[in-house]
Order: sequence, then C-alpha cells, then structure tokens
Amino acid sequence: MNQTESGEDVFQGARRGRPASDRAIAGPSGLGDVLELHSSTMRKTFPLDVPGLKPPRVVESIKNEVRKYVKRERGKTLPTGADYWDFDCKFGRDATDCARTHSGDLNANIDKASQENWPALYIEILAKPAQRTPKKPPNDGG
Repeated sequence: MNQTESGEDVFQGARRGRPASDRAIAGPSGLGDVLELHSSTMRKTFPLDVPGLKPPRVVESIKNEVRKYVKRERGKTLPTGADYWDFDCKFGRDATDCARTHSGDLNANIDKASQENWPALYIEILAKPAQRTPKKPPNDGG
C-alpha cells in the first residue's frame, strides 16, 4: 500500500468526499436531481473515411458501437422513482455543429451522413433516468 510520510494512504483523498446520497438534491419531479449521480455520456467523433476499410463496414461499426452503448446504459440499475432510461442525443459533423435528434433517428442520420460523404460525424448521447407520464383516457365525446 502506498503511504505518504505521515502514514496516510495515498488514495485516501479520493474517498473523502460526501457520500453519493448526500449529493442528490430532491427536485420537483420527485426523482431528485439524479443526473449528477446516474447520468452517463458518450461523446465521440467517428471518422467515415478509414483507410483499408470499406465505407459500409465503417457505418456498421459506428451503428454497433451506438447500439452497445445504449444497451449497456439500459441495463444499469434505475434510481428510485425512475421507470426507464431516457436518452438525449445530438448528431452533426462535429461538436460545434450538432443538433438534437431522437435516439431512434441515429441510424438514419448515420446512413445519411455516409451517403453525403461526410469525412466524420459527431454523436453525443446522454443517458438519464426518467419517469413515464400516465396516458390520458380518450374522450368519447358522445
């Protein structure tokens, strides 16, 4: 074990913070502001022109990496009060030129970028816990 001259554990400083439960502040949604504790982000620029690889294989590998990330995040334990994992997504040519998009549209956007011969594409996915809103019953009106 690494110790300083005073005999204190070198890694002790990393454990001195407040417990995770103290850092969440209850918000109006009842979930608390759990983004600080439970959110995870993938921010990545993928090159589409990779020497030695055919463009369809590069597109497949990008889609596969996005699918693996979403699957991994959905498998994580939800915090109390949350029903599902929601994903805020951004897509564009680079980090400065990206727009919000639905997570279901990522594959179509990747295909579109490939067809338009973009040199690279940027994807940002933020996983956050969410709570479903109950559906309103339909009005019969009669």
